[in-house]
Amino acid sequence: GIYLGGTGAANKLDDYEEGTWTPVCSRATVSAINRANYTKIGRLVHVFAFFVLAADGTGHNIDFTGLPFSTQSNVHETGIAQFSKNSTSRGIMARTDSNNTTIYLIYTDGDQAQVPADTVDGGHVMISLTYNTA
Repeated sequence: GIYLGGTGAANKLDDYEEGTWTPVCSRATVSAINRANYTKIGRLVHVFAFFVLAADGTGHNIDFTGLPFSTQSNVHETGIAQFSKNSTSRGIMARTDSNNTTIYLIYTDGDQAQVPADTVDGGHVMISLTYNTA
């Protein structure tokens, strides 16, 4: 570990990890994962994913499971996402719920409704999210 701001035990950073994770979609098939990695420093986790969905989604709200660590209890975390389909690209919000490993895609305009799977299926999805783990 490394000591930051002093040599006391509370200043020792000894929890660092890098790895990959596998996003799984409940409403469509992830047909290719170009990149899905994470970095964990202490309780802070940053994930990034870039993947392709098959054109088999249903009209239900889309979400992705498989985050490498559960989110903190009683907290909603947000990040950014983008989907591209049929030469159309749109920025959206990536959101987690308390104490789980699921990411929801949310429109950032209007009523902030979840994105239906058939809006994104057959396209590319990029997600960047930083959250606290339990």
